[in-house]
Amino acid sequence: MRIVVVGCGTAGASAAFAARMLNRNASITVIGDEEQPTYSRCALPFAIAQRLPLENIITFPEKRFARAKIELLKPAVAEEIDTQRCVVRYRFEGAEKEAPFDALIYAAGGYAAVPKIDGADLDGNYVLRTYNDAARLISIAKAGMTAVVNGASFVALEVAEALKQRGLNVHLIVRSRPLRSFLDEPLSAQVKWHLESCGIVVHQGAEIERLEGGDRVSAVVVGGERLGCDFVVHAVGTRARVELARAAGLKIGKTGAVWTDSKLRTSVGVVYAAGDCAEVEECVAGQRVVSALGTVAMRHGMVAGRNAVGAEQNATPFVRATVMRLFGLEIGSVGLTEAQAKNAGIDVATAQVKHPALPHYWVENEDVTVRLVYEKKNGRIVGGQVMCRTGGALRVNILSVVVERRMSVYDLSVSDFCYSPPCADVWAPEAVCATAALRRLEAQK
Repeated sequence: MRIVVVGCGTAGASAAFAARMLNRNASITVIGDEEQPTYSRCALPFAIAQRLPLENIITFPEKRFARAKIELLKPAVAEEIDTQRCVVRYRFEGAEKEAPFDALIYAAGGYAAVPKIDGADLDGNYVLRTYNDAARLISIAKAGMTAVVNGASFVALEVAEALKQRGLNVHLIVRSRPLRSFLDEPLSAQVKWHLESCGIVVHQGAEIERLEGGDRVSAVVVGGERLGCDFVVHAVGTRARVELARAAGLKIGKTGAVWTDSKLRTSVGVVYAAGDCAEVEECVAGQRVVSALGTVAMRHGMVAGRNAVGAEQNATPFVRATVMRLFGLEIGSVGLTEAQAKNAGIDVATAQVKHPALPHYWVENEDVTVRLVYEKKNGRIVGGQVMCRTGGALRVNILSVVVERRMSVYDLSVSDFCYSPPCADVWAPEAVCATAALRRLEAQK
């Protein structure tokens, strides 16, 4: 059997190794368009912040592909997918070649979006998507410079933090509010305050009108105000890379990414898709979305790889579980925000509490903020948000299971949590928030 994987990111590499685990004899070829083998894109901001060497973020080194007898072609450019002849035409080492396949996994990923504004073509405009993007930022970012970061995403905030930690003056341009896609307004406001308290100048409700300079950016105009700067980093989202897929006749979904079914098959039966180029269904409201998360790229890549060699596995549930640490504050989200739930036609209410992580008498303690989004009719929890100094990821993981298993506020309020004074309070903050929501529901009856 011949398997070809287009893309050597997390989804592509995970697909190749999962296919190899199930089929020891298949011929597996991975076509990657970067100089580096698979690496962690999520780690790029931390390399910029000098918290780890950039070269350390390689997750699947070349020797690992070789040990698994997976042919890795890099840098190689896939130029055409012929689904009639079942071949991929690609360019490698200056020559055009073909790779025949019995099954193809399309994992071409995405690219960083750049806003269409005057001056966006000047030198000094950067994005952060690839290893080389990070290397460029590391080489040019010097202490004392002024940088403008354009965006409100996790990447935007992590880049702002990284540049601040390198000693730069940082302006963050936020069209709406920080992390709007993940947090409701009350927690988003806390994030803004936290950023400002750590020295980031936040321009909320503003957009870059134009970028000024000769050959290189020297200023941005925001809300009529001219801000001098040395460079700009745009972090306004990613777009699915679908040009090859569209030309090959694969169905493109409403999100602009490749349509897939529950087994990650595309509209062409021998072609599967996974990662940032693929459209999937989130499990709360059943909406078609692009996850753009490394966790989903890995899990769905594995499913696509297994199915390409004959398995019939359904894609793992997608609940939008995310977490970040920003200047020491852990911020997490799972499921839908209040606005997203209402836009999906779900009648919801919210509850929010601030509760100590440990008993009140324990000296080394901290408050944990938990916010739940739940259905009014039955108390089903459709989303949750967390903010704390430590343990945020574990709390998001709890809420991820809660949302995926369609638990109600009652279910969470009576769940059995552990307790020990130096480890946890007898009342878990998640359960306290669920109890507050339950009381509101009962009061409305």
